[in-house]
Amino acid sequence: PEDPLPWYFMAYDGECTHGYGVRTGCNAFCFWQVDTMGLSLWMDIRNGGDGVILKEPLLCAEICQREGSMEENAFNASQAFCSIMCPKPNLPTRPIFGLNNWYYAYGHITRESVLHDALLCSELAIHCKHKPYMVIDEGWEIAKDDHYNGGPFIPSQKMGDMTVLAEQIEKTGAIPGIWVRPMLTVEQFPEECYHPAKTGEGKGRFLDVTNEDVLLYISAFISRLVEQGYKMIKHDFTCPDFMGSGFMTHRLAKSGWHFHDRSVTNAQILKNLYQVIQDAAHDSYIIGCNTYNHLAAGIHQIQRSGVDTSGRVWEITRKNGINTMAFRLYQNNRFFRADADCPAFTEKVSPELNMRFLELACKSGAAIFASIKPDLLSKDYLIRARDAFTQADSPCGIEPLDWQYTSCPARYSAQGKVLNYDWYTPNDGVTMFHTWTQEE
Repeated sequence: PEDPLPWYFMAYDGECTHGYGVRTGCNAFCFWQVDTMGLSLWMDIRNGGDGVILKEPLLCAEICQREGSMEENAFNASQAFCSIMCPKPNLPTRPIFGLNNWYYAYGHITRESVLHDALLCSELAIHCKHKPYMVIDEGWEIAKDDHYNGGPFIPSQKMGDMTVLAEQIEKTGAIPGIWVRPMLTVEQFPEECYHPAKTGEGKGRFLDVTNEDVLLYISAFISRLVEQGYKMIKHDFTCPDFMGSGFMTHRLAKSGWHFHDRSVTNAQILKNLYQVIQDAAHDSYIIGCNTYNHLAAGIHQIQRSGVDTSGRVWEITRKNGINTMAFRLYQNNRFFRADADCPAFTEKVSPELNMRFLELACKSGAAIFASIKPDLLSKDYLIRARDAFTQADSPCGIEPLDWQYTSCPARYSAQGKVLNYDWYTPNDGVTMFHTWTQEE
């Protein structure tokens, strides 16, 4: 009972599944607690770590609930409740699939490697009606080093002219996308533009996104990337960069500090930031990553809705990617197009296990991006990847069947058939012990 349940929860009474929560886009960080005394809703309306000083009345959140029925299962009930919480999602108008270079390159990329990936991306989508996306992840930015991955978001020498690169990606048959981290930079700003409670990371400093000059700076570089030809912008890290902690805990921020503009809550600040980014993108799609799902829903089209997978340890992908795909799938097309993160193909992880993940995700109708190390996959695996992309272009949809009994669902329904997946062979079961050193 002491565990916080962020934003909403589903309750199964043995016959029906009921939903209790707050609508997306609320003005407070909310979590629930459930015990024998009933339901408790906590709403955090601070500004930074101090109290907000309001200039006008505040609607903190709209509470909503849904009574389940015996005619539906838990998955369908969860889908229906998500539609109540988010009545107007901002959804893509086409399937979202392609490649992302992060989980094989980990930031060590060049212009040549990006174009090689774009060619593969296009080849895998040869039978698709929709073009695939080629997302350039971290590593293209000029100030990137082993301890820093923020702005300014202009290209390093090894990447060259980003407009020309976008044109070259388009010529391969793929659609260019790109990664940014909006709240961290080495650029010089007046002191009031910097985050009041976070000193920095590496050689950079974090920004205060209640400052209008900061928002103009972020809007400008997002718009510039769109003008250069990038049709998908992935923005990252606003959870830890804003609050100082990771995701949803009952204590989001330490006390004793506040932002430049103290008249708005943390939730309002982040919603405004997300809207500024979305508006600057114009017709390009936005993927939120390390962003708060319940605040981004209704603003961004696509959302990385779980924890990172890995190109170094399959166990991380099994624990995070498979879990996210199954447990966040009911949010798909109700909050946004959900993205469970990448199946990764490197020499350090099983291609068979990741291919199973890719094939299932491509059936799901969620967003899916794969990371594939160049010249790694055999002809047979490339054929399977191509067939998976063809499926992603016209997905049939899936539903987890055993998700109420395991954190790593293995049984799914698709087109009236039951699909069974082995997430452990040939990896010989769960691996309990691994370290980042081993990942390297």
